[in-house]
Amino acid sequence: MYFHYHTNEKHIDTKLETNRCQQIKQDNNQCKNTITIGQKLCHIHRLIKLHLKVKPSLIRNAGMGLFAWDPSKEPNEIIFRKGDKICNYNGELLTEDQLNERYGETTAPYAIELHKKKYSDGAIVRGIGTLLNNSTKSIANVRFSINKANTDVIIVAAKIIRNKKELYVNYGKNYILNEPNVITYTAANKKDYTHLY
Repeated sequence: MYFHYHTNEKHIDTKLETNRCQQIKQDNNQCKNTITIGQKLCHIHRLIKLHLKVKPSLIRNAGMGLFAWDPSKEPNEIIFRKGDKICNYNGELLTEDQLNERYGETTAPYAIELHKKKYSDGAIVRGIGTLLNNSTKSIANVRFSINKANTDVIIVAAKIIRNKKELYVNYGKNYILNEPNVITYTAANKKDYTHLY
């Protein structure tokens, strides 16, 4: 999988980081599945431990989305209550200088400002929280919570979220969606222009 980011000045075609699932199974062995999108758990353990599933977004042309999902529960049952921690964002820690070097003056599509000129960028280290799609504040059902002590970004339920419902967050007023002269997408390989995410 490759992250593609093209402007008049910047051209990024970088392979996404791939890691092994961090779940330790009942036999005390680490899961052998690898993950590229949705770090740090594979799709099986993400569903079991976090009750999250990645599937096509309900937003037209938005690519993939993140859904509350518990196969053992009925579709309308509550999965998350207001204030529940859902997951970590799991991006790459960058300084402001590193972020500016990567994106210049344009909007960094997967970056969240932490504090003291530090950012969590999920463009190359694509944590599960990077799959949240943007929505208005009234529709958003999750929010970002920043733990300044250890620079974690935590995804927290902003209201009750029921089974099989997509999670939405408001990206904030500084985020420019569909910025002019910026092309950004994720594809299967370096020369593939089929947008997957």
